[in-house]
Amino acid sequence: MSRGFTAWAVKLIREQGNRIAGAVELSWPRFSRQLSRDGSFWLVSILLLTLYRLLFLAVFSTRIAENSSWHTIWQSLEIGFRFDSKVATLALVPSFSLTLISGFIDWEHRTERLRLFMGVLFWGCIVVLGRIAIGYFKEYDDLFNQWLFGLYYDDPSAIAKTIYAQYHVVLELCAGILLLLVGLRISRKVLARPLLPDHLLASLTRTTPSRWIFFSLVAILLAGGVRGSFGSRPIQLKDSAITRDGFLNKATINPFVALKYAIENHLETIEGGNIHCYLPTNDIEQAVTRATGGKAEGNIDNALKRYALGVGSQAPRHIFLIVGESYDAWPLQEQFAPLGVTNELRALAKDGLRVVPFMAAANGTMSSFGAILTGMPFSGIMANYQQSGLTPYPTSMPEIFRRLGYKTRFFYGGYLSWQNIGDFCKHQGFEEIYGGADMALGGERKEWGVDDEEIFKFAERTVSDDLPSFNIILTTSNHSPYNVDTQAKGFKPPELPAELQARFAGEENLKHLGHLWYADHCIGTFARGMEKRFPSLLVAVTGDHFGRWYPGGRVGFYEGVSVPFVLYGPKVLAGKRLPDNVAGSHKDIAATLIELAAPRGFMYHALGKNLLAPSPEFLGIEKGRAITADYLLDLDGMVASPLPWSREHGSPPAMAQVVQKHNDLLALALWRIRWGADILSAKTGPQS
Repeated sequence: MSRGFTAWAVKLIREQGNRIAGAVELSWPRFSRQLSRDGSFWLVSILLLTLYRLLFLAVFSTRIAENSSWHTIWQSLEIGFRFDSKVATLALVPSFSLTLISGFIDWEHRTERLRLFMGVLFWGCIVVLGRIAIGYFKEYDDLFNQWLFGLYYDDPSAIAKTIYAQYHVVLELCAGILLLLVGLRISRKVLARPLLPDHLLASLTRTTPSRWIFFSLVAILLAGGVRGSFGSRPIQLKDSAITRDGFLNKATINPFVALKYAIENHLETIEGGNIHCYLPTNDIEQAVTRATGGKAEGNIDNALKRYALGVGSQAPRHIFLIVGESYDAWPLQEQFAPLGVTNELRALAKDGLRVVPFMAAANGTMSSFGAILTGMPFSGIMANYQQSGLTPYPTSMPEIFRRLGYKTRFFYGGYLSWQNIGDFCKHQGFEEIYGGADMALGGERKEWGVDDEEIFKFAERTVSDDLPSFNIILTTSNHSPYNVDTQAKGFKPPELPAELQARFAGEENLKHLGHLWYADHCIGTFARGMEKRFPSLLVAVTGDHFGRWYPGGRVGFYEGVSVPFVLYGPKVLAGKRLPDNVAGSHKDIAATLIELAAPRGFMYHALGKNLLAPSPEFLGIEKGRAITADYLLDLDGMVASPLPWSREHGSPPAMAQVVQKHNDLLALALWRIRWGADILSAKTGPQS
């Protein structure tokens, strides 16, 4: 029986083998026909990506720097083509794989169907991703980046309502469907045609040597296409910085490439951040010493210890730190004073103190707020989602003020579930936490919460004088879809001088100006009202990030990163002044406020500086940027730009030293949040 079964198996294998062998027939004509149509697919893909880039440049043409020439634009397009070729070649891989098989088996029909499917899919992705990318850039002044995934933690209902209110969703959906139908029709026609006529390709590859030469040339082109380069290395993100125009550099990246890098950055953040980009050697002890001047001795927190100098005049009984949504600093510049939209904060700064060279910790609300709260710069890792954030960091501002005897409260006009902000604030030392649901009192709650005036009214009702208090107020109204009826609140469109009329014309600009005025009006009204109740108060005002809107669209380097930092409290600040060389960022707020409230010798932990104390060096830090009294530094592009008011202090700071300081501070913050204070245990720290 076994002998019979063996014979049957051998016979079956032979029959199937002969069947396959009969089907396999080397056919250069089949292969070349399909390859020529693959060439059409690649060319159409490149054309679509190029049309998207030209549309992108046209939509945001006002962002192109005035000194950018046609040659500069051409450089941007050239690098963009290399990124596009990489995407187009990768999109070609599925159909090219079947093209190779078609050289052995008659799969031409399958190959053509797959190519049509990939063509329509690619067209659809360009339409959808391209539209999203343009909207995203309009909002965030950047292509897809790590902030894209922050939307996952946001309130989906609020996001949906904002999108519906700001965009013509139904109209755009209909337009998108129409474009997809057009794409299907065009793809059917174009992708069925060869790049080169079949008879011409056949005549060029009649002989075996010519076929080998042709096939080798195709292999070289595919390798160059998928690498975006014929050089020693493939094209990389750093190659996008080809010009001195930051906008054109961003325009070199197509949505597919931007999404790829955004995903990679997000995965790094989930895994705890890529500390090696700050600290290649993993030598955290040395980084701590360089960043703080202290010794870690096996524990980071040892180097962060500070002892308060002592209150010079009067300690504040009530402290209000107001973090304004999208409250940037450019409206405070003198050239924009005629707008009248920041009169309240100007008055507070005039009667108090203002750090002008000051910038946010990050480009997003939660990233910046986390840096303010924890006293550590944003290094790419979200502390509000880390295990270490379940207990107060030693640098946590509310926890330190609680130790000082202050009642700690947090007021947020939005929803406390957003970005886990309610629980995070509780874990970091706030004793009382209030959200929009506590403030609405049956009134209207909008996409992102209640209007600013409701937040401040609630804070006024809540804060009493029975105990000293430390309060952080995070506002919401200066945010898309900008739906506060500001004129009903008292906003009057300004009568603009001629030099500002062109830049601020139009309803869209007026809407933004109205919301700036409203945010400023609410802050000023609250500060003056609370001063009458609590004469020994201290009010501090900053913004969470640049507001992502600038008149005329062409935002300057300083205007695109700066936020205010204003201190107001006549009794508390009496006799105090800022050092001439002062500069700072969100990481410095904690130390500054603590030193205004703590008795002499009080021990606390901080990574930032007291901005009221003289120092030979002040340095504000944001990931990839730094600011001094006279210069703003782009650490990725290695460019130092003098600030608008820059005094003649000679050359800018040494770039290498600033980069080292920046990297040390961010490495320290990342390590402390991700792996804790202990740096001796073999179980802590990243793997080399």
